[in-house]
Amino acid sequence: MKKVKKLLSILLVAVMLVCIVPSAELGIEASAITQDQFNSTLSSLRSQYPNYSTWTDYYDGGHQCWGFARLIADTVFGGSWKNWSTVYSISGVKAGDIVQYGNTSGAGHTIFVTSVSGSTITFVDCNGNGNYSGGSKVRSCGIKWDNTISTSASMFGKYGFSYLLSSPGFSQPSGYNPTGCLDSASGGVGSISISGWAFDEDNYGASVELHVYIGGPSMTSGAEGHNGIIANKERTDVNNVYGCGN
Repeated sequence: MKKVKKLLSILLVAVMLVCIVPSAELGIEASAITQDQFNSTLSSLRSQYPNYSTWTDYYDGGHQCWGFARLIADTVFGGSWKNWSTVYSISGVKAGDIVQYGNTSGAGHTIFVTSVSGSTITFVDCNGNGNYSGGSKVRSCGIKWDNTISTSASMFGKYGFSYLLSSPGFSQPSGYNPTGCLDSASGGVGSISISGWAFDEDNYGASVELHVYIGGPSMTSGAEGHNGIIANKERTDVNNVYGCGN
């Protein structure tokens, strides 16, 4: 008797009615992107807005640091920051978030997070460190990449953390090979019994088809196989280890 275990996941399908409205009135919802897409878009934006260049425009009702952070966020994620959740703790800050220090009416500063490592936030901003050459202020609305700040620190030593706008974050890239394991195999004359599990990280809801070969790998002389074994049962222990199937 052949026994194969499979992970199940719950797929939620939402059906939406969509009407077309100007994006300034209703922001297009941003979605998660891959790390490669994030890096690629940031690289392009670095070229468009290099260090110590100036940005004096308005974007979506904001200018200087606030408008620039909105511009970068919407460009990177292809949608509007207006749909992002407001979070009043910095402990979960991640790449892609907008972080507000102080307030947005002159006594504060806004940044776009490009990476987080431990307690160190790396960010790009406008009208901050990019205004200075050495210790002298030589411009306003200057752009600066690769600034850093600790999650416990105040911005410029005077603006405390206020809130962050949580970005959609990163999705997992597609193209994974299925993951699986043979837990046990036993048999006798004319029979064999196997037990194990498998899942496809690109589609947790799909049942994985397995092939079993005896006497050698597939397509080799003397190999005998059985195709079409479907892994379609739930394995809670595997779900718990791999964090999938929920």
